[in-house]
Amino acid sequence: MEQLFDELTANPHDDTLWQVFADWLWSQGDPRAEAVQLGLQLVDAPPSAERDEWVARYRTFCDLGALKNATHLRHVRWRMGFVDSVTLDLSSSQGAQAFEALSEHPAARLLVELRIIGATQERLRPILAMPCLRRLKVLELASEGRATLDSAVALPSLVELFMSTYPLEAPGIEALAQWQLPHLSRLDLGGMPLDAMATQALGRAPFLGQLRDLHLARCHIGDEGFAAMFGVPRPALRRLDLEGNRLTAPSLEGFLRDVPPRLSHLDVSANPLRSGLMRMGRMALPWLRRLDVRNTGVDGSVLDSLGRSTGLPRLSELDIRGNRVPTAIVEAFQQTPVGRQLGYLGWYAPRG
Repeated sequence: MEQLFDELTANPHDDTLWQVFADWLWSQGDPRAEAVQLGLQLVDAPPSAERDEWVARYRTFCDLGALKNATHLRHVRWRMGFVDSVTLDLSSSQGAQAFEALSEHPAARLLVELRIIGATQERLRPILAMPCLRRLKVLELASEGRATLDSAVALPSLVELFMSTYPLEAPGIEALAQWQLPHLSRLDLGGMPLDAMATQALGRAPFLGQLRDLHLARCHIGDEGFAAMFGVPRPALRRLDLEGNRLTAPSLEGFLRDVPPRLSHLDVSANPLRSGLMRMGRMALPWLRRLDVRNTGVDGSVLDSLGRSTGLPRLSELDIRGNRVPTAIVEAFQQTPVGRQLGYLGWYAPRG
């Protein structure tokens, strides 16, 4: 049944799989079979007195018993009578005890999303080693103070990792770079300052080359850190957020010359790019759909260059707010092929 559990967590909206699971639970004499069956009936059931009865009956299964009053387990979300998401408060040892009890509960076999707050390295270590996280898809870590990590972490099913509120220093980043995350496709480190040592460690991380969505907003990596992370092609990238990283135009241009072939969203706002972005209009970015260049010091020459581009066939959203681009230039741009294909143009007229 492990294979079926894997398929359920990978395809949670597949009713056929849930029906197979319900039949197996019936064969095992597991009362949660009724919860799954009720959940399936409720998917398309129109409002009625009978539906209200099903809802009331289904809710009796969404109960963790003695754990339902555990203050360290919050925002519990249920799917088909099983817990699929929870927030864990690890600010005290009681949180670890509560999660250990949850991991042994029959309703927690299909946990796919976990948010951990107030975690210290000592309390986090045994949590991330628990077998119940083998199918975890989404993990968010949050801490109010400086945090660190162990390097010996393997989360074979993890797809999304959010750490923008888990402030790591270089040793923690080096440990993160050694995590075994074969299916990771989204990483959010936004707001976490990354020094040279940290960016070099991330540049060596095996999972960096497989990421489709990378958020590095306000990480202050600078040109040197950017080169350490993107000195080799990152062909899988679809979305890249580089807002507020002290990047200059030459650094960005080097990246765009060997741009990920399917890059669709690029945010380079709040970097001192200025007119250096003019060359972007001469580059081929065939899959780019959204470009953010807010507060970059660009002028009308950049917009003129973009308007004459033949390498932006899919661009549909452009945000240039916070730049002093004259109204006449914007109006002229809107009459170009690129300007006419936009569904959204973020801009406001400069004052004075």
